[in-house]
Amino acid sequence: QLLLNMYNRCLREGVFPKQWKEQKLVLVSKGKGDPSSPSAYRPLCLLDTAGKLLERLLKPRLTAAIREAGDLSARQYGFRRGRSTIGAVEEVVRAAHIAQLGTWRTKRIVLLATLDVRNAFNSVKWIDMLAALETAFRVPDYLLRMIRSYLRDRLLWYDTVEGSRSIAVTGGAAQGSILGPDLWNVAYDGILRMDMPGDSFLVGYADDIAAVVTARDHEVAHIRLRQVMRRVTAWLEEHGMRLAPEKTEVVLLTRRRLPGAWDLRIDGRTLKPHSSVKYLGVHLDAKLTYWEQVRRSSEKAAKVTMSLGRMMANVGGPRASRRRLLMSVADAVLLYGCEIWSNTLRKAKHRKRLASIQRKGALRIASAYRTVSEPAVLVVAGVVPIDLQARERRELWERKGEPNEAEARLRARRTTLLRWQERWENEHRGRWTARLIPSLSEWVSRRHGEVDYFLTQFLTGHGCFAAYLWRVGKAGNPSCIYGDSQRDDACHTFFGCGRWERERQRLRTEIGTISPETVVRAMLARADCWDKVAAFVQTVLRMKAAELNRHLDLPRTGSR
Repeated sequence: QLLLNMYNRCLREGVFPKQWKEQKLVLVSKGKGDPSSPSAYRPLCLLDTAGKLLERLLKPRLTAAIREAGDLSARQYGFRRGRSTIGAVEEVVRAAHIAQLGTWRTKRIVLLATLDVRNAFNSVKWIDMLAALETAFRVPDYLLRMIRSYLRDRLLWYDTVEGSRSIAVTGGAAQGSILGPDLWNVAYDGILRMDMPGDSFLVGYADDIAAVVTARDHEVAHIRLRQVMRRVTAWLEEHGMRLAPEKTEVVLLTRRRLPGAWDLRIDGRTLKPHSSVKYLGVHLDAKLTYWEQVRRSSEKAAKVTMSLGRMMANVGGPRASRRRLLMSVADAVLLYGCEIWSNTLRKAKHRKRLASIQRKGALRIASAYRTVSEPAVLVVAGVVPIDLQARERRELWERKGEPNEAEARLRARRTTLLRWQERWENEHRGRWTARLIPSLSEWVSRRHGEVDYFLTQFLTGHGCFAAYLWRVGKAGNPSCIYGDSQRDDACHTFFGCGRWERERQRLRTEIGTISPETVVRAMLARADCWDKVAAFVQTVLRMKAAELNRHLDLPRTGSR
C-alpha cells in the first residue's frame, strides 16, 4: 500500500524522484574490435529497482497513448510487442519477391543498403523525444510531465582508478532502463516516415536501418539510393546523429543478369555491391538462395558443437537431458531466421550441410559411436531433424496471430512428428533402431528414462559387438566369441547369446517376456522397467567388453 500511494502521488504531481534517476555505468564487451577502443563495449546502466518499477507502471500508459495517436511507423520492428528481427527481414525479402513478379520485361530489381548509425542510442536528443511525444503523438499532459521529470537531472556514476565519479546526463536512451527503448522509438519514428523516391522505403529494427530501393534497372536504382542516402543523412544530422558510411553495405536482390561489374558512388564514396549482406543476423545473397546463410550458420554451429562436446564424455558426463539442453544452443544457431529461409532446405546440398552439424551434436547427446547414421542417432537422442524443425517454425510464423498460440504449437509439433515418422518408416538406414523404436511420438514424448553410453549401444547396434568391430576393421570375423552364432550383433547379444542367459532370465522375471519388438515398449510403460533394462544392458556390455578385449587383444573396446 505504501508503494501504491507513493507511485500514485508521483503520477499526480508529475514527478520522477531524483534519487531514482541516478545510474551506474557498466561496460559489457561486444566480443569484437579493439578492446582498448570505447566502441568495443556496450554501455549498460544499473538503475534503482523502485525507479524501474515506476517506469514499468508508466510504460503501458505511454504505449497506449502512442497507439491512440496512430502508433509508431509500421516499419519499426524493434522494441515492440509481437515484432522481431524476422518481421523486418521478411519485409525486405517480400519486396524482392514482388519485384520479381511478371514477365522478363516487367520484372524489377531491388537494391538493399544496410545503414549503420554511429553511436545511435547515446546520441539521440531528449528534446526530440519530448517534441515527438507532444506534437506527433499528443500524449496526455500528465504523461508528458512525467517524461520531462524522468529526463531532467539524471546522473551517471562510473568507476575510475581514482574512485567513483559522476557526470550529468543530457541525452541518449539509457540502455538498461524500461522506458529508454520506447522513447528511442518515438524520437526515431520520423526517419521511417520520410517520403522516399519511387517505391523506396526504410525498414528499422531499433537503430538498424535498411534502405530498400526498387527500380527498373541498376542505373535508376543507383540514382534513387543516392537520394535516399542524402535524405537519411540530412535527417540524422538534424537530430544529432551520423551515419557510419564505411559500414554501409549494398547488395542487388535480383535473378537478372547485369552487365558486368559496377560500383556506386555516393557523396564521394565508392560502394561496391556485395554478393551478400548480413541484415539483422540473416545473410541475404543476390538471388536469395540463402546458401551463404546456411554456410555461415553451419560453420558457427560447428564451433559451438565442438566446444560443448568437450564437456560431454561418453562415460561419466552429463545425462542426456542436460546434453540436449546444451546442444540446443547449436540448434538455435542453425535455425536463426529459418522462418525466412527454410524453403532452401528442400535442396539436398543445403539440408545435408546443416544435418551434418546436427548429427555431431546428436552423437554427443546420445553418447553414441561416431559411425551411427544420422537418422538413427537423431531418434535415439530424441532430436527432430533440422529441416523439419525449420519447416515447423516457418509454418508457425505464417500462422502468427491466430488465437490460442499454445494449441497451435502443439498441432504444429504433432504434424512435425508425423512427417518424421513417415521419413523414419521409409528410411533404409538404422533399421535395428527402427525395430526397437518403431513409434517416434511415444519415444520422444516419454516422461522418464535417459539414454547413456551403454543403452545407446543396444539401441543402435554400434558398440561392443564382434559384427560391428569386424565391419570397422577391429576384429578378424563377425562371429560370437562364445561360439553360439556366426554373427555377434546387438540382437544376438541381448536376445540370443547363451553367455548372458542368466542375466536375461533375471530380467524376464522382473518385467516379463522380452523381444526386440517389445522391450522398448516395456521401458516406455514404466520407469522401473526402463531402469531394469538399462541395468541389464550395462551389466552385459561391461562384462562383455572385458572378455572381448582379452579375446581380440583390443584395449578399451568397451569405453570408446
